[in-house]
Amino acid sequence: MIHAPTVFLALLAACSSPPPTAPVFVRDGVVLSRAAVQGRTLPDDRVLVSAPWTPGEPVAVAGGATAPTTASCIPLFHVPLGDVSRGVAAGGAAPDTALAFSPDGSWLAIGSARGEVVVVDAWTGAIRWRRTLAETLLRQLAWAPDGSTVYAAEQSPDAYLWALDAVSGAERSRLRLADHVETSAPPPGDDLYGVYTLPAAYALKVVDGGDLIVAATHGWSGADGRRLNRARVLRLAADLTERAAWPSEGAADAVILSMAVDSGGVAVSLRRSADGPPPESLPINGVLLLDARLQPIRSERYPPLQPHFSDTFVWQALALDGERLVAGLGDGRVIDRAPGIDRTHPLATPVEVGDGIPVVASVGFLGLAEGRIHAVTNVTNIPWGAADPSLRPPDAHPGENALTALDADDGSLRLAWTWRGPHRLTGLHLSEQWVLVGAGARSDARTDLFGVLAFERSGRGSGSERLRAACATESPVFYAMDSTADGRIAVAEHPWADGDRVRGQYRATVLR
Repeated sequence: MIHAPTVFLALLAACSSPPPTAPVFVRDGVVLSRAAVQGRTLPDDRVLVSAPWTPGEPVAVAGGATAPTTASCIPLFHVPLGDVSRGVAAGGAAPDTALAFSPDGSWLAIGSARGEVVVVDAWTGAIRWRRTLAETLLRQLAWAPDGSTVYAAEQSPDAYLWALDAVSGAERSRLRLADHVETSAPPPGDDLYGVYTLPAAYALKVVDGGDLIVAATHGWSGADGRRLNRARVLRLAADLTERAAWPSEGAADAVILSMAVDSGGVAVSLRRSADGPPPESLPINGVLLLDARLQPIRSERYPPLQPHFSDTFVWQALALDGERLVAGLGDGRVIDRAPGIDRTHPLATPVEVGDGIPVVASVGFLGLAEGRIHAVTNVTNIPWGAADPSLRPPDAHPGENALTALDADDGSLRLAWTWRGPHRLTGLHLSEQWVLVGAGARSDARTDLFGVLAFERSGRGSGSERLRAACATESPVFYAMDSTADGRIAVAEHPWADGDRVRGQYRATVLR
C-alpha cells in the first residue's frame, strides 16, 4: 500500500481559494477573473476556461503562468438542505441524500433526508424548483434520457415513486411501491433508524430507451413481532406503468441490498432478516442475475470464509457487464464470475494481528469500467465469527480504507494499483475520465480531510501518481455522488458530532 501524507497536505493546501485575480488550475482547465478572459461564467465574477495543461509548463490562457504539480478544486455553489443536527447529535448516521445531474449537465436534482426534491442550475445553484414529497427521506433520483422528467423514490409507508416535470416539479405520474412490497407503520419519532424499516426503492436506474428498473424492498417487524421481508424488481415504462416484474407472481421473501444494471440484464444482491427458514430457490447472501425481461438467468452463491464467518453479504459493491458479475463481499473478497470463469482476490480477508486476533476490512463499494475493477474497502473490524466480536481491533488490517484497481488475468485477479492515505474513504463513482472517492466522517479530530479525491482512470501510474486533485469540503460527505463529463462533482455535505456539539452543515455542493 502507498502512504503519501506529504502529497495530501500539498493537495489540500492547493484547494484553498486564492484571490479571484490569480489563475486557479483545476482539472483540465483554468479559473480566472471575468475581466481577464471569456469562458464559462461562474459565480463570484469568475470564468472557467477549458485548457488541458501540463505540470511545470506555462499556460497561455493564464497569462503564461506556470502550471502547478497538482490541480486545485473550487466549490461552485452550495444548496442548503435544512437542519438535521438533532439526529446527528443523537448519534444518527449520515443523512441519506440523492444527487443526479441531468443528461446534458445543465441541472442538478437533489433528494434530501428531509423529504425534499430540489432542482437547481448545475453551474450557479439557482433554484429552479423545490418540492416536499414525504415526511421521511428521498431514497433515489434519476432523469429521463431527454431531461424532461425527474424520477424520485421515497422511503415511507407508501414508498411512492414519482415522475415529476423537470421544469416545474409538477406530478406527471406516481406508483405506490408499497402495493408490491407491503406497508408498515411509521416508527416512533425518537427512533433514529426506524425510517429504514419502511418500504423503499433501494435502487433506481433509467436504461436505454427510457424504461426504469426499480428494486423495491421492505424489511420490518409485524404487529405480532415476527420479522418480515419483501422484495421485488420492476421494469417500468416512462409513465411508471409496469412492463415486467421479478418475481412475476409477487414479492420475494428477502431484501435487496444493491443493484447493478447494464443493457442486457439486472443483478441484485439478496439478504434476509425475516423469521423462519429462507427460500431455497433464492441465493440469500448472494446475487441473482436477471435478463432484460427480469427472467432469472443464474444465481451466484458465495461460500462463507469459515471459521471467521458463517455467511457473507454484498452491500454497495456490485457490478455487471454482460454475463460478467463482480461482487465485493463483507469478508473482504472480490469475486469475479462469468460462465466458465471464477476469479477471487483476497483484497482484505481476515488476517491475525496482535495476539492472534483476526481482523478484516469489508469491500464497501465497487465499480467496473473497461474490464478494470475498482474497489473501496472499509475500516478494520473484527469478524462476526470471532470469539469476542466486540473487541476493538488491536491493529489495522493492511488492506483497510483503500482504493484498489484490479485487472483480470485468465484465471485470477491481479493488482493494477492501489492508494491509501489519511482520508476516511466512502463511496465510489466512475466517470469516463475519473475515479471519484468521497472523504467522510472520522473518529478523530481532523477536520481538514473531508471532500472528494479525483484519480485518473486510464493510463499508467501508481495510485499517488493518478491522484490529480483533493477537493476539500467543510464537512464530511455522504457516499452517493455524481459528476458531469466536463468535470463537475456533486456531493452532499452533512454535519458531524464533535463531542457534545454538532458542527457543519447539511447541504449539496458542486465542485470543479
